[in-house]
Amino acid sequence: MKDGVEVYPDIAVKVWRHQPADPKAKARRHIVVHKQISRHPQARGK
Repeated sequence: MKDGVEVYPDIAVKVWRHQPADPKAKARRHIVVHKQISRHPQARGK
């Protein structure tokens, strides 16, 4: 992951907020965990 934070070798995390165009909608926080499958074959959520 290019702009994520590496928290462990071959595991990176990226967090960002998204505000929908509708002003009444709540902002959402997105969290993405990127794992290199070849080094972590038991990774969940593939």
